[in-house]
Amino acid sequence: MLQGLLFAIALIFIMFGFYWLAGFRKGNIILELDDFYIDRKNHIAAVERELKRQGKNVCYKGEGEFIIDGKFYYLQAANDPRGVQRSVLKLMKE
Repeated sequence: MLQGLLFAIALIFIMFGFYWLAGFRKGNIILELDDFYIDRKNHIAAVERELKRQGKNVCYKGEGEFIIDGKFYYLQAANDPRGVQRSVLKLMKE
């Protein structure tokens, strides 16, 4: 009984850690684009196009920094085990 409870608690912590590491935090924007981008300039342009397509007000400031609807974000690319490139726009503290 105790082993089952400890296993469930450990599983919850592992899942929470995975979501935290994958960028699923309050305020972050996560995009999964159709193409895989190796060149950072092309990746940034694709992220900007997708955000504008979603109706967001976007301004790229350089060095991976965006202003989206008046808030500052930093672009971080992440690859998940399925071979999908995930674009995580992390909300920056002001």
